[in-house]
Amino acid sequence: VHFDLGVLAYRPAVFPLDEWLEATLRPLKMTAQAKGLELDWWVDRAGRRVRADRVKLGRVLTNLVGNAIK
Repeated sequence: VHFDLGVLAYRPAVFPLDEWLEATLRPLKMTAQAKGLELDWWVDRAGRRVRADRVKLGRVLTNLVGNAIK
């Protein structure tokens, strides 16, 4: 993640969605379970690859799911 003139730069990469979701959501799954909630996800094809900024997408997903758990 780099800052250019105070703006967070977009750093796209191609990565497997299922692996990224597992790494991103695993901590939130434990938080949900501690509150008696179930958090689960699936990808229609193992190894499906996406092109996105992993860090920014992770922040968005973590905020959305974290708020839903609250």
